[in-house]
Amino acid sequence: MIRQNGLSLVELMIALLLSSLLTVAATQLFLVNRQTENLQMGISSVQDNGRFAFDYVSRAFMEAGHGQPDAIVPFILDGTPFNDTPGDAEISDGAKYDQVVFEVVNGRDCLGGTMTGYKRYHVRTDGGLNRLSCDALAYS
Repeated sequence: MIRQNGLSLVELMIALLLSSLLTVAATQLFLVNRQTENLQMGISSVQDNGRFAFDYVSRAFMEAGHGQPDAIVPFILDGTPFNDTPGDAEISDGAKYDQVVFEVVNGRDCLGGTMTGYKRYHVRTDGGLNRLSCDALAYS
């Protein structure tokens, strides 16, 4: 019987195949983890943007009517009083609008300056993305 001191060609090819499979599996695991991280960062960004928008608009709502406690005006859409019943919360043309308009007295405008007037928050499409926007109309 002849003693071998090295590896045969078949053994080398099997070792190469196994190491290649191990490398491919490790690379695939890395890519899947990277995709998961990107997805989680995207979800986190959406949550942060939603939290910011909610906080921004809720502060404006809390500011609305501040300084004029006796100036309560009924909410009117298209000349008809608003009734808080299901199905009545739309404009008469049937369209749904993503905007809120309210009056601010001695409050802040969209950029943080002092103003008295109307502030409007609305959703607009900018570059294919929906964005929360603010417009302010001051009067004296």
